Amino acid sequence: MKYSKGPWKVLINGDQSEAICSSNGKTTIAITRPLLNDPDGVQRIANAKLIGQAPEMLEAIIKTEDWLVKNIGFLNPETRKTIVRLTRIIHDVKATNKFSETPTNSQR
Repeated sequence: MKYSKGPWKVLINGDQSEAICSSNGKTTIAITRPLLNDPDGVQRIANAKLIGQAPEMLEAIIKTEDWLVKNIGFLNPETRKTIVRLTRIIHDVKATNKFSETPTNSQR
């Protein structure tokens, strides 16, 4: 899976937008824009912070999947079914190209 490695950081631009960037600031991951139903920008900033946590969330999901696979035999049958569904979702996320490398400003 290719994606811009974390951690990512959120830069509040002061122009009603936030930039989600790589930790070195050389790669722009996303830029937020004003929302019609969010005049004070609270939701927009929260969304930017959530996007900024994506690498850490993905790492936690992968570690959770590893633990679940190793320990599934100790779980009750109903929990196992849930775990199987969850690991399929994780596998699908890891297999997609949704986490593609974003070009740096110098590569554009």
